[in-house]
This record gives sequence, C-alpha cells and structure tokens, in this order.
Amino acid sequence: MPTPLRGLLRGRLDFAGLYPPAAMGQREAWDEYVRLQQSRDDWILGRFCLPARSRAVFTEFAIHDGVEAEASAIGTPVANAREAAESIGLDVKKWMSDGPVEAVTYEVKLPLEDAGHSLKALKKATERGPFDTVSVEFGWADGWTDALHEALGTIEEVGLKARCGGLAATDFPSTAQMAEFIYLGASLDAPMKFTAGIHQPLWHHDKELGVHRHGFINLFVAAALAELYDLTPQELEEVLTLGADGFAWDDRGVVVLGQRLETIDLVDCPVAGWGSCSVDEPVEALAALGWG
Repeated sequence: MPTPLRGLLRGRLDFAGLYPPAAMGQREAWDEYVRLQQSRDDWILGRFCLPARSRAVFTEFAIHDGVEAEASAIGTPVANAREAAESIGLDVKKWMSDGPVEAVTYEVKLPLEDAGHSLKALKKATERGPFDTVSVEFGWADGWTDALHEALGTIEEVGLKARCGGLAATDFPSTAQMAEFIYLGASLDAPMKFTAGIHQPLWHHDKELGVHRHGFINLFVAAALAELYDLTPQELEEVLTLGADGFAWDDRGVVVLGQRLETIDLVDCPVAGWGSCSVDEPVEALAALGWG
C-alpha cells in the first residue's frame, strides 16, 4: 500500500458492526472489534460505534475481557425539537463516569424543523460532557445546508455527519449533494464523518439497487482537495466519480485532476472517520485494486 494512502486511512474506520447491513448481535460485534484490535488490520481501525444508551452492556464485556475501547456514542435520533433536551440528556448521562469504554465522539441526528432549538439543546447537554467532539446529522431534505450553517454558528468546533447510503436506493444522496456537503464542511472548517453504504474505495454502480455507491477514497480525497485548493462543488463532483486511474499514487502523495496532495495533506484532511460494519471488505477491495 502506498504510504500516503495508509496515512489517509489510518485510524479512520469506525467499526459499526451493530448496524445494518451486518446488524451483528451485541456480543458478536464486540468480539469482532476486539479481534480487529489484535489483527494485522488494526492500523485502519478507529472507534467502536454503539448506541449511546447501551454503554453499560459493552462496559461489562470490556471488564470481562480485560480490554479497553474508544467509542463513538451514536445518539438516539431526535424526533422533534421539543424532545431534544430530554433525549440528548439521557444519552449524555450514560457517559459521565469513567470506564473501559470511553466515548471520544457523540453523534446525533437532529430534525430539520426548528433546527436551532435542537442545536441549543445539544450544546447545553454536551458542553460539560466527556466528549472530545460532537457531530450532527440532518439528512438530505430541503434546508439541510442552512441547518449545517446554523450548527457551525451554534456549537464551537462541531462536526458534520453525512449518511451516504442504506438498504434502499432512496437512501443514497446524489454526487451533487455529497459535493455540496464536502464543500461546506471544508469551507466552514468542520471535521466530516461519513457513514452507511461505503464499503468500497471507489464510486461504483450497484446493479441490485440501481444506484451509484460512493467510495471512501473519493470522499476522503475530495475533502482534502476541498480544504487545500478550495475546489467548487462542481469540481468536487468530478473527484467523487473518479475511477482507479484518476488517482496517481507515489511515495510522496497523490495527483488528482492535476492537483497534488502530499502525504501530510492526506493525513490532516478534514475527515473525522467513516462508519463501516466491515473492515475485511474495504481492506480486500483495496488489495484488489493493487493498493493493498
């Protein structure tokens, strides 16, 4: 694997085995994460994703196994702004004590309607919490860009989360939406988290669902280019649809669409990570491209 590519991916795969399509049981997902921690692929492994209110279960597993883990606490989706304070408060309460499973991030999906109210509730509930970062997701309905701007104006150093797919064709955002998301995240200096539907490195067509799936290499490199070169959303769309021959890797970096990214640019790109219910599939896909 080219050294710059390893730098781009190191520690960025947040294991989401509890979530579809893998949908593992609690013990199965935990055992797989522990196995991965001790495997040759541990270099790519990031945090263990778990529902925020399920910490106690995984704390018991960790104590029993004598291991520790950094976690992404996935918040209970907030149905409406009136419920935001109570719902987020219940999530955060689970993480206020120390233990072998510690949350580095808290991620939550908020409703677009009255987004400001939910964001204020999120800020109040988490500002004294144990999390290093807080990431928000709004989905792709009309008004999502305004909501992201409001999030950046409400919570200092908030992260932005994008759902890139799911089990149905309608779950997949367009390349235009993803390009706009990356453009906003980079221009607003916000770390970005990607999740769902991105097991493969490159943009490709899913014949079964009849959609194009986003690739994690396309997404990450687009984010790095957006930050360094201030590419337009239209230029980012082109990056998001590149195949393997669009990435010229060498031992110092990569050239994409005539723009060069050095290893340090890739390591420091504004991507907090990506959620995947598999580590084997992305690693094997990279090897199949000759990038493993």
